[in-house]
Amino acid sequence: MDQQKIGQFIQELRKERGLTQKELADAIDISDKTVSKWETGNGLPDISSLLPLCRALGINVNELLSGQRIPPADYSEKAEENMMNLLKENEGTKKQSRKQYITGIVLLAVCLLLLIKTTFSGSPRITLAWYIDLPSLLFLVVPCLALVLVTGPKDGYETILFLKKILVPVCVFETLFELVLVLGSAMDRVEAIGPNLAVCMLAPLYTSILYLIFLLLERKFSARQAP
Repeated sequence: MDQQKIGQFIQELRKERGLTQKELADAIDISDKTVSKWETGNGLPDISSLLPLCRALGINVNELLSGQRIPPADYSEKAEENMMNLLKENEGTKKQSRKQYITGIVLLAVCLLLLIKTTFSGSPRITLAWYIDLPSLLFLVVPCLALVLVTGPKDGYETILFLKKILVPVCVFETLFELVLVLGSAMDRVEAIGPNLAVCMLAPLYTSILYLIFLLLERKFSARQAP
């Protein structure tokens, strides 16, 4: 199915009925940002929204999925075509989700093992420059990326919102985990405790910077999707 064509069709029908994105969204109990996402071709209505959307726009599901009005003579042919497209897309989505899930699990496992090895080694971590510790940054970014993959496909805006939501919990976990490992190695290499404790505190700093970046990206997406 052509997301751009369907989105343009939804926009044309909405304007024909003199509705704003907010009014259409309220009529089918969703957010106006979701309507904007459809109209810009960045997503398709889910199953629960199909019938309410079609009723609000005065069309049927077959016409919505085709992205155009369908003459009665062509209705049966278009219905079969849309059904085949749905089956193909559903199969492709399942395969992609399975690959993403496996990749995410592998990334989480590798990141956890490296976090243990790097921190429990007891030796001071090597920084690239002032306040730039590559392991701390990777142990923050990689789990977030893995969780994005594990939780399934998302568009750009949904990904930004999800990253904002999980960034702080991931930072807390990383910081506490590193602190436990560093303190656990205190009896073996006392001289390395101070440097590693200082490095452990860099994760909250990186989290603050990344959160600010995600916040700016969210506002940029919202401004782009505004009616």
